[in-house]
Parts: sequence; C-alpha cells; structure tokens
Amino acid sequence: MNLINPNFKVIKYGKKRIKVIYSDLLKTDSCYGLYDTNKQTVNFDQNMKGEVFLNTLLHEIFHIIIFNDGIKVKDRGEEPIVMALGDGLTKILKQNKKVRDYIYDCFDSKKMV
Repeated sequence: MNLINPNFKVIKYGKKRIKVIYSDLLKTDSCYGLYDTNKQTVNFDQNMKGEVFLNTLLHEIFHIIIFNDGIKVKDRGEEPIVMALGDGLTKILKQNKKVRDYIYDCFDSKKMV
C-alpha cells in the first residue's frame, strides 16, 4: 500500500460526509492538515508520508469529532473530552473501512515509509 495519498476520498462521521482533499497544503497554508468546518472538507498535504501522515490524520479526525459533536473544550474537564474523543474515533473507524485499513497498515513495519 502506498502510504502517500491513501485510498479514501471521504471521511464519514455520523450522517456527515467530510470530503478529503490532497494538495500542496504545506506550501499554501504552512500546515500538514486543515479541517474546514464551513465546507466540511479536510485538506492534507500530498507530500506527507508514513507516521507524519498518520499523526496528521488522527489530529484532523479529532478536530472533526470536537466540531461535529459540539464539544466545548474550555467548558469541560479532561475526562469528558477523552471519552468523547474515544467514542468519536470508534464511530469514525466503524464507518470508514479505508481509513481503518490505512491506520492498520501504518503499524505494519514493511509498509511504513
């Protein structure tokens, strides 16, 4: 499996469908990933590899969970946020086989770039 530009174009979260875009994000926005809450898109830098992409993917998934579940980070303690993130990550992994497979493949040392 090529760990650059994995084989998913959408991340489902409940009834939401977040479009996945790959571009030269690092050049245009000086970041590896960017979740646009208004457009319901997540943009990833197309040049990321292996662990950097995995870390960025999980980071953006947490933004998706926090926004779409209306989690007010400042108003809650640590435990409710951790529980909500765990529940949300489980929901994403259950609904997105390609995302789940990609994350699984990242732990296969032969495939990790």
